[in-house]
Amino acid sequence: MDAASSLAVDPQSLVPPGVSAGPRIDAALAGVGALVVVADSLVPPGQSSGATVDGQDATRAALAVGVASVRALHLGPSYFARLDVESAPVVALSPTGSLEVIAGSTMTSIIGGQVVFLGLLEDIDELRVSLPLPAGTLSELHVAATVGPGAGQSFTYAVSRNGVAQNVAATLSGATTSGSSTGAALAFGAGDRFCVRLTTSAGAATATHRFAIKYQLAV
Repeated sequence: MDAASSLAVDPQSLVPPGVSAGPRIDAALAGVGALVVVADSLVPPGQSSGATVDGQDATRAALAVGVASVRALHLGPSYFARLDVESAPVVALSPTGSLEVIAGSTMTSIIGGQVVFLGLLEDIDELRVSLPLPAGTLSELHVAATVGPGAGQSFTYAVSRNGVAQNVAATLSGATTSGSSTGAALAFGAGDRFCVRLTTSAGAATATHRFAIKYQLAV
C-alpha cells in the first residue's frame, strides 16, 4: 500500500495499559473494533517518523479517521494531541450562575510596615494588579502566609472594589498562618475592579502571601 492508504489501528492502543482516558472515551473505545487512519497523518508536517510505507515517508499531519471519530467523544482539553485536534470546551452557566474561584499571591516576600495590593500578582500600585470582573457576588475570602506575623503583629487582608476597601476582610496575628471571611454578599457590577489590599504591621515578620475568593457569576 502507499502512504495515502489507510491503516487499521486498535483503539485500545491509544491509551497506555491500565490508564483511563476518561469514562466517555473508555466506554466508546471498548465498542470499536478498529480506527482507519491515513498513514501519512502520523507525524507533523516537515518531520520524518523514520518509518516508511512502501518506500514513502509517513509525514504530513492531515487526519482522516473512519469507523469512529475519537475527537467527537470528548469536549474540552484533548486527551489525544493528534487525534482530537478539534476538541473545544463547552461553557454554560447553571440556572443560578456558576461559582468561580479567583486566586493570587505575592511573588516576593513582603516586609513589615507595608501596604501592597494583590491581584494575580502584587504591586504597590492598585491599578496595576486590580482585575475587572464580570457581574457577580463575592461570598468568601481565604488568605494564607508562609509564616505568622509574630507576637503583637498582624497581616490584614481586605477586599477592594474600585479602589475602595470593603468590609470583607481577614486578619492574621501571632503565629497564625491562614484565615478567612465567609458569609459575605459583596456585589460587583460588570467591569468593577477587584483586588486584595494587604497591610502588614510595622514589626510584622517577612512573608509571602496568598488569597482566594469564591465568586458567583450573575445570571
